[in-house]
Amino acid sequence: MRRSIPTSAWPPGRTCVAIEFTDLRRARRWWLVVGGGSVDTCDQDPGHEVAATVRSTLRVLTHVWRGDVSWHDAMRAGDLVIDAPGHVRRVVPQWFGRSMLANALAARG
Repeated sequence: MRRSIPTSAWPPGRTCVAIEFTDLRRARRWWLVVGGGSVDTCDQDPGHEVAATVRSTLRVLTHVWRGDVSWHDAMRAGDLVIDAPGHVRRVVPQWFGRSMLANALAARG
């Protein structure tokens, strides 16, 4: 997932997004820190201000990333929640990107 994140879609400077996998006990919380064209994945709180928190099961977020389910549909079903101000919530799906396979399948569709 980290390699598919389009860093150019993120705001300038450093932005941190927390991810909470609601179905896991261990490795439940992760943070993506994007800035300067690089992406860091942290399994411990990096101490940066969090712009948004994404809450989902690992399976649902994987399906969204693979393109099996849209962000909109997962959120409408209550399977994925983005806790952030409205203007941030609307752009978080663009920040995450999708797998290369999802993009190839969408182009064929």
